[in-house]
Amino acid sequence: MLTLGRPGRRNRIAFESSQRGANNSQHVMFIDGVRGKPMNLRIKLPILIVVIVSASILISGIITYFYSSELLLRKSDDEMKANAYRMGEAIRGLVSAEIRQTEILASQQLFRHTLAARSESGVHFFDSTNPQLSLSTKALQDAYHGSVLHEKFWLGDSEGVVIAGSDAAPETGQIIVKDRSYFIAAMKGAPAVSGTIASRANSQTIIVIAVPVKEPSGQVIGVVGNSIYTSFFSDQLKGIKINKHGVLYIVDADGMILAHSANDNLIQTKVKSEEIISVIRDQSDEMNGGMVISNGQGSKYLAYSKIPLADWTVIVEDDVADIQSPLIDLAYKYAMVLLLSITAAFGLFVMILFRWVTKPLHEIIRVIMRAGAGDLTARVQLRAKDEFRVLGTSLNDMLIRIGELMQAQETANRLQLENVAERERSRVSELLRTCMYKLNSTLDAEQVKDLAFYELLKLVRYDRAASWMLESDRLVPHAETDHGIGLSQRDPLEVKAWFAQMRQDHQPIMVCSTDGQGYLLAVPLEMHGKLVGLHIIERKEPAFERSEVELVLSFCSQAVIAVTNAQLYREKEMMAITDELTGIYNRRHFFHLAEQWLERAELHGEPISVILYDVDYFKQVNDRFGHLFGDLVLRNVPLVVAPHLPPQHLMARYGGEEFVLLLPGHRGAEAWKVAEAMRRIVADHSFEPEQLPIQITASLGAAENVRGEGLRSLLQRADQALYEAKRSGRNCTVLAEPSESMERHS
Repeated sequence: MLTLGRPGRRNRIAFESSQRGANNSQHVMFIDGVRGKPMNLRIKLPILIVVIVSASILISGIITYFYSSELLLRKSDDEMKANAYRMGEAIRGLVSAEIRQTEILASQQLFRHTLAARSESGVHFFDSTNPQLSLSTKALQDAYHGSVLHEKFWLGDSEGVVIAGSDAAPETGQIIVKDRSYFIAAMKGAPAVSGTIASRANSQTIIVIAVPVKEPSGQVIGVVGNSIYTSFFSDQLKGIKINKHGVLYIVDADGMILAHSANDNLIQTKVKSEEIISVIRDQSDEMNGGMVISNGQGSKYLAYSKIPLADWTVIVEDDVADIQSPLIDLAYKYAMVLLLSITAAFGLFVMILFRWVTKPLHEIIRVIMRAGAGDLTARVQLRAKDEFRVLGTSLNDMLIRIGELMQAQETANRLQLENVAERERSRVSELLRTCMYKLNSTLDAEQVKDLAFYELLKLVRYDRAASWMLESDRLVPHAETDHGIGLSQRDPLEVKAWFAQMRQDHQPIMVCSTDGQGYLLAVPLEMHGKLVGLHIIERKEPAFERSEVELVLSFCSQAVIAVTNAQLYREKEMMAITDELTGIYNRRHFFHLAEQWLERAELHGEPISVILYDVDYFKQVNDRFGHLFGDLVLRNVPLVVAPHLPPQHLMARYGGEEFVLLLPGHRGAEAWKVAEAMRRIVADHSFEPEQLPIQITASLGAAENVRGEGLRSLLQRADQALYEAKRSGRNCTVLAEPSESMERHS
């Protein structure tokens, strides 16, 4: 019994009192130190539990809040930096693309010739009849055509004079940019991007990308400029949201706002924050970063990413309070839930312990202690009509049941041993039945072999297995599986010796390898009482038991039937789709596959053609040399032409001495070429009946499918072309032309 209080005599008195209560029906309570006033558990215990639970929840909530706040700020820091970096990379990509486009434009030889003409002709260059000026203007206008948010493309000479432009009314010779920083930088040989500039045409802000025009020697002789409205880049920020109040904007090197995600009115104004200005002017190698800035209105978090190509900076800015707002809302909800939970928990514990529970609880503990000491005749005596009464009754029933179970223990143990053996037999029988069901669930020979190895592994563990079958009086390996354990290869002579031994006694063979490789079991494979092969399984350890041998024998006797049935099914299936004489597809299977190929060609709009051909004067061949030689000709004609056909084709025996060839992806003219090549191959081949070489020729008709035409119509047109070839003297190829109605329909 567990007692509360300080160790010593007082607790010992409480313990002794509880022991005496085990021998009489007096009610004993926990005493606060000595015998006296009972503890009011109905009040103290609920309060104690609620206080402990509430304190734990509150402390964990506070700790969680501070950790969550730190994690939220760190997460927001990463997200804002990532947003700034992604937007910076996007803007950099746009600038790089524009630079590349301008470089491609500047690389044209036309502009080098124009600049050379400018240096030679001077002021007369701008004459309206100057063809060089017209060509350059036309090239710039073509480059500008279709551009979005671009002001213009222009060409400047080495003195900074704009000599050609893409605008409708170019001010050629009037605009001078020699003092502009981007022009000076471009003349040094590298592309340059300007800051923001007010457009002369409409006062909108633009940037200029200047790319040098170089001679093959590398000398810079001029500049191609690309004037782009800043809205080309600011449009990328539309729709971007950072929490509730966060914003994203782009500023140039002077602090001018080029784009703003929330307020278009701030565009073309300068930032006033000293921290942002210091970031813009920072010339260090740090391209990305973040910081917390404070002002009179609170703290803000700022993340930035610089774009060195344009000397711009992407700024992501949000209030710290905005970042923490989800956590603050969570804290309020957490406090409300905690308050309601404390109130509900206190009321619940008071209701549960309001009733007197110590007497029935003590009575139940007393009986449990007696039962634990071995007295199963102890019983709970309670007058209460509540859950404790049910608990006491259940305890009494359990004690009675325990007594009965102990009496039946010996009988149950004996029956259990018998039952275990029977269950094992049933389990193995069911497992064997399931394995056989799976083997017979498919008629694919290779799949049956794989299933046989897999299902056998469920019955008997092995590391390697192989099947050897008797084919044409030769024992050959039929299937094998290896789990990669490194067993040495089995000697075929040794396997043949085991097979010979099985022919004599028809018994399994168990072998223990002398080289320490493991254990081997070979069982005979019989079909209709005849030995047709053997199955070998191996493992490193342990040795095979007799029960495993019986399992393998039972399994293999059924597995060999399943494999044989699958092989017979495959042979019959091949007989159903192939021509018995030639070995190629028969007419029925050709129609089945050709319909699918034709439907696929129609779906994808691809051409498909067909060739019908037969042997000329075949009846005379039969009459002169006999039907056996005629059969030889029919077998050899497909074999002779097959190596010279396109990789994708479908060939079948159409009937008698007539064959059909389907060519997907071939136009009629291409099919005619294939047919003509076939004709020559057959004509050049020498057929030798009884050492007397003779020449066999073939007539061929080809037709290309017309869109919407069916297979039978296509074959009919090819057949008509074949008859036309025969009427033309045979040994020729005719291509069928579609009728006018077919052409109108297509």
